[in-house]
Amino acid sequence: MINKILIFCFIVFFNVSAYALELVKVEASGNFERVDVWSGRFVDLSGKVWDTSEHYSQENESYNTSFYINHDFNKFRFTSKIFLDSGYDSALIDVDPLYYISLSAKYQLGENEKIKVVLDPIIKIGGGVTESACYDDFRRAFHCGTGMAWSDAQSGGFLKKYEQDQSININYSINF
Repeated sequence: MINKILIFCFIVFFNVSAYALELVKVEASGNFERVDVWSGRFVDLSGKVWDTSEHYSQENESYNTSFYINHDFNKFRFTSKIFLDSGYDSALIDVDPLYYISLSAKYQLGENEKIKVVLDPIIKIGGGVTESACYDDFRRAFHCGTGMAWSDAQSGGFLKKYEQDQSININYSINF
């Protein structure tokens, strides 16, 4: 999947113009930061302390990377952000990998004025979150992160989700 995204970007940028394609910044981290994962420690209604943290320990290698690419074409400056995230896999919570591309275009109208349009994200693939229930000795479903009944966790909005804001920003500036 990552190869397809990178190939798409290179085809788009190289076919538009070969004047300037510049990798300006790379940000990378080995920490998973997109969704807060439950600790798995909770106290039930009787006051008993439970530790189900082993069900939330990460089973996959974690990384997230952002590439920032500038491309100049006549009076336009395009900046693309390519974001790649490996997701999070554990016994009770799965966060799908996320790939997205954002694009900003800046146009120099005159010597002291410019307009900038940002589409964030323009393409997004993945990012969904799936949680699973735990079961007690009586086969009753409950949420291992909070200890509440699974039906209450679902209806009460306690299950984790990832919603990335989509935006279009337009900025006009004049310098004096």
